[in-house]
Amino acid sequence: MYAHIIFNSMKKRTAIAGSVLFSIVSVVQGQVGFEDKSFQSGIFNAGSNHGVSFGDVNNDGLEDVYIAVRESGVPNKLYINRGDLKFEEIGSAAGVDSEGSTTAATWGDINNDGLLDLYIGNTGSPNILYLNKGDLTFEDITLSAGVGDPFDPRSVQFVDVDNDGFLDIYVHNFNTENVLYKNNKDNTFEDVTQTSGALNIDAAMGTIFFDMDGDGDQDLYALNDGGINVLFENKGDGTFEDISEGSGLDFHCSCMGVDFGDMDHDGDYDIYVTNYGVNFLFENNGDGTFTDKGDYFEVDDYGMGWGTFWFDFDNDGDQDIYLANHEFISSRPNMLYRNEEGSSFQHISSNTNIESPYASFGTASADVDNDGYLDIVVANWGRTARNQLFVNDNEGSNSVLVRAIGTVSNTSAIGTTISIKAGGITHMDQVTGATGYASQNSLVQHFGLGDLETIEEMIIKWPSGTVERYYDLPVNKYFTVTEDQGIGQTDQNRPVVLSTRAEEPELAYNFPNPFSSSTYIPVTAAWGEAVSLEIYSAKGERVNILRALEHENGRAGFRWDGTDFQGAPLDNGIYLYKLRTGKKGLSKTGKMMIQR
Repeated sequence: MYAHIIFNSMKKRTAIAGSVLFSIVSVVQGQVGFEDKSFQSGIFNAGSNHGVSFGDVNNDGLEDVYIAVRESGVPNKLYINRGDLKFEEIGSAAGVDSEGSTTAATWGDINNDGLLDLYIGNTGSPNILYLNKGDLTFEDITLSAGVGDPFDPRSVQFVDVDNDGFLDIYVHNFNTENVLYKNNKDNTFEDVTQTSGALNIDAAMGTIFFDMDGDGDQDLYALNDGGINVLFENKGDGTFEDISEGSGLDFHCSCMGVDFGDMDHDGDYDIYVTNYGVNFLFENNGDGTFTDKGDYFEVDDYGMGWGTFWFDFDNDGDQDIYLANHEFISSRPNMLYRNEEGSSFQHISSNTNIESPYASFGTASADVDNDGYLDIVVANWGRTARNQLFVNDNEGSNSVLVRAIGTVSNTSAIGTTISIKAGGITHMDQVTGATGYASQNSLVQHFGLGDLETIEEMIIKWPSGTVERYYDLPVNKYFTVTEDQGIGQTDQNRPVVLSTRAEEPELAYNFPNPFSSSTYIPVTAAWGEAVSLEIYSAKGERVNILRALEHENGRAGFRWDGTDFQGAPLDNGIYLYKLRTGKKGLSKTGKMMIQR
């Protein structure tokens, strides 16, 4: 398979002499390379904020944010990323402003139409499943879907437990049996909890689904507050076996949040767990057992821990740890531990803004401005405490972002493992539905690469079992990998440049989408082929035909201003576009929306 690489600008950081000095100065000034942009960005609502979930709702390449608010009568918030670190709250207009005391939320595409749907867990009222309609509005299909669990969830997950290409739903309920809903592939679900084997009744808290043993399916680790944590092995058919005993993970604690990451580049996932008291870092022994090294690595922060995640904040190639504390209970702020090549960790956030001295619960990370560095959002609880957006201002190191899109696998690619080999080291991560506590990191995977300038190999292991490999890739790029269709990258500022080895035309997503003034549609085509783009209304009426802006050595691009053949503006709504190219008349189609 050829790597159809689309070279465009994910902002490349230029290495500077004295970057070590810069880092030291940043710590002294109380920044650690992060700037609080909460007010400027618009993500600053105060209240009983509980969970943070990232997802690209409108497929414009920018990460949007959903905030779960755990206060009855107070609406949840959906912040749409408008670029330039500006967010617009549209929860009411989108129809996802539930006021049902929401504890957790997760994004995933349940019907594989390319749009992220939303499932939220409520306390004291039914959970809600929202279907994304593609126009920044959502439809509540809870009743018809059969997923209105009315209990008290603390973690909700989209996960494909049987690798059939459709996302199932897992609900971890507090002091009530958990629920596993199997996707029937028609926007309905079946409760298969009793037959699944993944049974747990306890004071439920955070959960993770991850491929513990490298066999291609999703295993489950479930935390309990004041009980014994449980590890379930996926048997490969969507059923589970409790293998907690002897694993090292079956211990009693008041545990809240959990995430996994490969801290030492040995090809398996280690686990960090927050607790009311000593936190835990479990090193994966590679044989189905784990050993707590929290004390050894000095990451056992004795606080009231909630949300947590692994991320490479400084792009040095090692997974660091961020965790949220409820400081009003423990008098301990949020913490950032820097991973020193897998051999030690350093607490580096003392007296910096990311300590966020509030009652923090959920927290998650994503690259909200696509500059190659991961940013942080924290959900804080209190009448005056507000959500916080910490924008990463580190620089001088390289990275890549990878968005996976399933075709045989679920389109959200949840369960996909991505490995990056560079400089003799393998970096590994997995697309997952929810992590930490009541939160979800971006579905786009981030890999820091330090001063390396070439990726030797990228390996994509899809839930379907397909394995794809790409070689000699550049750094500081935003790659989009579509299962069985190749790898590419888009840019909003200049035409797309692709490999001339493309054997068939490819049609990328238009951007922005939705759009008000104009949108750009990038394509590939063999040199010398005739290309055109036909625009159709939702009723199938052809309203315009476009010429390519450029067409040479695989370049082609179309810009449309939302007008008809005569140049008259068309009405708001959904439009289809069809690419026609070559003598064979090959065509590809896509969908976009005018929203003035």
